Amino acid sequence: MANKKIFVVFGATGNQGGSVINAVLGDPKTAEEFKIRGITRDPSKPNAKALEARGVECVAADINSKDQIKSAFQGAYAVFAMTNYWEKMDPELEISQGRNIADLAKESGVQHLIWSSLLNVTKLTNGKYPGVEHFDSKATVEQYIHAETPIPCIDIASDTGKFVKGILTHRDSLLGKRILASVAYYTPTEIVATFAELYPEAGKKAKFAQLPEDVYKNILAQAGMPEKAQDELFQNMAFMYEFGYYGKAGLDESHAILDGKLATLKEFFSTAKEFKGVT
Repeated sequence: MANKKIFVVFGATGNQGGSVINAVLGDPKTAEEFKIRGITRDPSKPNAKALEARGVECVAADINSKDQIKSAFQGAYAVFAMTNYWEKMDPELEISQGRNIADLAKESGVQHLIWSSLLNVTKLTNGKYPGVEHFDSKATVEQYIHAETPIPCIDIASDTGKFVKGILTHRDSLLGKRILASVAYYTPTEIVATFAELYPEAGKKAKFAQLPEDVYKNILAQAGMPEKAQDELFQNMAFMYEFGYYGKAGLDESHAILDGKLATLKEFFSTAKEFKGVT
């Protein structure tokens, strides 16, 4: 039990949350891997007590309370989150609730956030149906969550040559094509989690933080970087955040030309000279 990963489920006594809990507990493999922490308004109610009898830890938390949500996320590995537009019929409130969940999940070190979303009807119909608020508000939260753009990572010293070699040996099929040199995409949260796994002491204080433009540039200025370089690097980071380093393109075609294994992020971190002596 102590080694199980904590999976937080919102709406534990409702239809969606209840279905998630039943699916996880109904499979011996996932039931053994995960301990479920169900979020409900009143753990004393019969439905919550029935979940507790099945091994679910039922926790009272108001979705509008950051402190209560943060407490519920303590030590959690994964979160299934949902919101109920129909309770107040207020799209801005639902967006705020969803963003708070996303922010607190990141702050708490949650490695996997599963958001119960819907499509943005206004965008999908080019404005023909702008009033389907309970769709659009959830889609807005989804877009906010996706703002943590995955970053393509590569061990330059180890793996650049493997890609160039692959290009040389696949000349006829690759002329005029672009090869994306990366082992995989990692979100900033995943990068921090990998670092913390390898270096638990240093990892206690490691976190992903987005900085305002003036703060970011000031840090570069303090390091002696000229204003032009500050602006260039800021725009570089802003571009990556909004559009993705490789335009969010897939890596399968680029990997297909390789005949050697690439270093994973974890392998790179474990041997990087920059981390020598870190614990």
